[in-house]
Amino acid sequence: VQDTAGVIAPPSVLDPSCKLTGVQTSKIQGFLGKSNCFIATAAYGSADAAPVRMLREFRDRVLARVKPGRMFVRWYYRWSPQAADWLLAHPQFRIPVLVALVPLEVFAWMVLHSWFTVILVGGFCSAILFLKSRARIGDQA
Repeated sequence: VQDTAGVIAPPSVLDPSCKLTGVQTSKIQGFLGKSNCFIATAAYGSADAAPVRMLREFRDRVLARVKPGRMFVRWYYRWSPQAADWLLAHPQFRIPVLVALVPLEVFAWMVLHSWFTVILVGGFCSAILFLKSRARIGDQA
């Protein structure tokens, strides 16, 4: 027996006299339900794609720990399954969605790898101070 989500129950598990009635199944493809990162999973085609795993980690390690993050996750779970279904039905939009996910992926990576953010911000500030000091030397000459 296989439901619309692709979940399969082997015959050995089912009692032959058992009748399934009133069973509701999800429209979401089976692989989408694995990670709950519905849109990224639909765009990448796998819940095991590295960016999808990273977004899950960001959800679990960052968003889930603060109230605004939890509110965002609840909001996302309300509308994203339908959006992922739509994306699966319209694969021509996968590339634009993948491109749209890049800033979120970069942000998530930087938050998860805070050492990189510190180095980047420190380097940027150092460059600004260096340029300001060079400008002052030029003004004094």
